[in-house]
Amino acid sequence: MQRIFSLARERFAEHLAGVVDIVGVAHIGALSDMDDQGWDHQFDIVLRHAYLAIQLGAPALASRGGGTIVFVGSLAGLASVANQVAYGTAKAALPHLVRSSAHEFGPRGVRINAVAPGFVRTPRLLSRLGEPYWQNVADLNPMRRVVIPADIARAILFLCSGLAGYVTGNVLTLDGGTAFVAALPEIRPST
Repeated sequence: MQRIFSLARERFAEHLAGVVDIVGVAHIGALSDMDDQGWDHQFDIVLRHAYLAIQLGAPALASRGGGTIVFVGSLAGLASVANQVAYGTAKAALPHLVRSSAHEFGPRGVRINAVAPGFVRTPRLLSRLGEPYWQNVADLNPMRRVVIPADIARAILFLCSGLAGYVTGNVLTLDGGTAFVAALPEIRPST
């Protein structure tokens, strides 16, 4: 992370205005099958880099008069997702890191927020999950579709822009309303 911020200062000089952090790969599997090394790795890849991005990036932005940091969280950090206990636990800590860091760095002009998408049609997930899975996710979604990378990019662009100049410490859920739908069978009206 020190190398990344050193390179950013070198390349962007006074124009460094924001950081977008999109790191996170889920360990898929039962918690009972995970060892200490796997747990530590999941927290390193999900949370440690976020802490370092704030620890190094926020002061760099503050020294230039302020800026914004946006993280990509996950629906798995807001609700239970089967076989993603370690990933979800690490992603659940991210909103607290965002809120607390926004509180700490707000007086220095640095806004810190996150987005929390559901399952995203990324090349990695598309290669792992078949079309029937994606259709099932879409069918359970109030908008009847799955989030795509462009949806996330637009939300991040908003959070980085002046339009969100008074927005900090927030986690914007990007799941088309899925997190707010009760997992119950549909009740059909009797005829």
